[in-house]
Amino acid sequence: MVRIENIIGRFPKIARAVDSFLPEEIKTQLRRYLLHETFPMPEPFIREIHGIRAKFWIRNPSDFYRIARDGFEDGFAEELIDCINPGDIFLDIGSAQGFYSILAAKAGAEVYSIDPDRLSYQSIKDNIALNAELAGRISVLEIALGDTCGTMALNYDEKGTYASSLRRTAKALTKRTIVEIVPLDKLIEERKIKPPNVIKIDVEGAEGLVLKGMEGLLKSNQRPQHLFIEIHEQFLPQFGTSAVQVLQYIQDLGFVPFDGLVRHREKQLCHYVLL
Repeated sequence: MVRIENIIGRFPKIARAVDSFLPEEIKTQLRRYLLHETFPMPEPFIREIHGIRAKFWIRNPSDFYRIARDGFEDGFAEELIDCINPGDIFLDIGSAQGFYSILAAKAGAEVYSIDPDRLSYQSIKDNIALNAELAGRISVLEIALGDTCGTMALNYDEKGTYASSLRRTAKALTKRTIVEIVPLDKLIEERKIKPPNVIKIDVEGAEGLVLKGMEGLLKSNQRPQHLFIEIHEQFLPQFGTSAVQVLQYIQDLGFVPFDGLVRHREKQLCHYVLL
């Protein structure tokens, strides 16, 4: 069987061209052909990492990539789960379908799953329901994180194929809705969230805004031991920053790379630990 991740790995320029120029209808058919799958899948998909088993609904190719294939982020999920201890507080910022949230909860963490996208909110609720033993261990917050309080336009794809963003990072993000935005420092204070041990950030280019909004936490004596962050280099200029600036900001706060940067397509997957 032809595996789409092999095609992407061997021919990244072709993959980017397909993403940029082909109509979504054609791309969907191409994905179905390459993956030999029909979406939505009629039965829940069971994923196991380090002996932790969880169920997820796979409704479209995007779900398949992110859940069945880790979004082609080989080893990222395993490394994150290795850092979770029972009783830890885990913040999943940009939780999408809740892949990391549910695995972390299964590993014994108390989880706050944060995403402003209504489709993502419903998706993670449905996936939590599939794993009934997690009831009460995952708090789902439908809100955007940034460096200011107020409201902001969220661009989204009504089919849920593309990740939503505070900028129009893909042509398919043709819909807009107004969402509440708040700094994490304020959210922690208002919701009385315990100091997190592990934080994961995947916010489609808004990494700098989210980090500035948690500066108080990151400078405190209760800052997290582990910071996992996806750096979307191609989107950062729309937010007035760059990968170099974002990574330098993290290091200036006393965090160091755990094992260097891993590049997957057009993003860097980073694991930072407190020095």
